[in-house]
Amino acid sequence: MSMKKILGFVVLTAALVVFSLWGLGNAQTADMKMTQLTLLTSKFGRTSYIQGFALGEVLNKHSKWLRATAEETGGSSDNVKLGEQSPESRKSSLMVVSETPYKQAVKGEKPFDKPHPNLKIVCTGLTAVHFFGSLDPKIKTYQDMIGKKIAVGPKTDPHGIKGGDQIEFCHGILDKVKMSYMPAPDIPDAMVDGMVDVGYLTINPGYPKWMKDQPLEALAARKKVYPIPLPPDQATKAMTNPKIRSVFNVVPFPANILFEGQPATTESASFIYWCAYDDCPEDAVYEVLKMFYEHQREFVEHHALMGGLVPDKLGVGDFKEAELHKGALKFFKEKKLKIGL
Repeated sequence: MSMKKILGFVVLTAALVVFSLWGLGNAQTADMKMTQLTLLTSKFGRTSYIQGFALGEVLNKHSKWLRATAEETGGSSDNVKLGEQSPESRKSSLMVVSETPYKQAVKGEKPFDKPHPNLKIVCTGLTAVHFFGSLDPKIKTYQDMIGKKIAVGPKTDPHGIKGGDQIEFCHGILDKVKMSYMPAPDIPDAMVDGMVDVGYLTINPGYPKWMKDQPLEALAARKKVYPIPLPPDQATKAMTNPKIRSVFNVVPFPANILFEGQPATTESASFIYWCAYDDCPEDAVYEVLKMFYEHQREFVEHHALMGGLVPDKLGVGDFKEAELHKGALKFFKEKKLKIGL
């Protein structure tokens, strides 16, 4: 056989192989059933609300078989209760649940009426750092808060629960301050108007830089906000109290985050999880994690706050392997990602 004929045969064979693989791929895609997910987020403008709608856009753009619709909700506790009320719809739902409500739901502690052992973690979507801040430079430590008006979120909201726990169990001054409970986005205005002296605020560790949530961003644009440190020894001691409802993971709070010249300190970080009930399909959870892992840049393009979404840290959080959804465990094992703290 001539060299020309041999070359022609090789080219034809390669073309047939490529065509066969292309046809197989198309057939597999055609056979995949289009699946719809509902993404339960939080209140409008909150970081998890932004991430949920970004996730919906990324899924609808890149997944060949999974589609998603993001919805505004009342937040973590409402999301868990929505799943409880509708067992059928929860099979196709992913929901934002902060770490404190997650632990309360699993144990069946208030505001939940019964344990939810089938509520599983999909990943850590974001990390939020909560801190007490003041517009008064004279309020430098927790001792300076004594006798002052302190604002935290509503009593049944994760923001209010954690802020209240920090005052009561970490600082031990609950009976020495005047607590005010209000929607978290209203706290900065209350500080500016002089209604409160100290507010519980939120910032998101981001890459390459930390990002203020929208209420704090607006406040810091007008006033200098002075962070009040959470001493690590106070957090460690508080976590031994059986009555505490929150988790306090103390992290460094870098200098110059709020204003030039702001000193470095230590504050408490909270994990914001994506969760699903264990009857949510494994392949759907796996596909969601694939979107987070492969398209992080698109999340950041959606909003700079999404710089806190770090693909290699999707499995980092205050949980064990047994608490993960089976689709998440499969993904983390395949990608060899760290699980837990």
